[in-house]
Amino acid sequence: MESRHIKWEYNEAVPIKKEVLHSQLNLINMMNHLRNFRMLRRRSIITRNQIRACMTSIRAKSVIVLSSFPKDEKQYKAVKILERSMEEKPSPMQMQTQMQPSLQRNDEALHRELEDIKAQLARFG
Repeated sequence: MESRHIKWEYNEAVPIKKEVLHSQLNLINMMNHLRNFRMLRRRSIITRNQIRACMTSIRAKSVIVLSSFPKDEKQYKAVKILERSMEEKPSPMQMQTQMQPSLQRNDEALHRELEDIKAQLARFG
């Protein structure tokens, strides 16, 4: 790719440089918001799986309680249906989230880059 050099006057170059720095700040902020969204989404999935596991255990306990009652034909069918549904759906594994060191390093790098850009903006403004 061919590169071209354009000579700018100082009065023209300073506002352009400020705009570029502001664009970089906005881009980094959007990246942070996207990462936060991903982390919140991951937490919601984990919470949903934990609720599903709790519901499964409640269903298993209800089967035990229902089996202790005297059985007539209707109750017997209900217990069998619950037992079959328990067999078809295995309980989901509980996931644990820990912030990986790489994410912390990325946060530190982004924070340093934000500080550098803010310092450059302070020099121009």
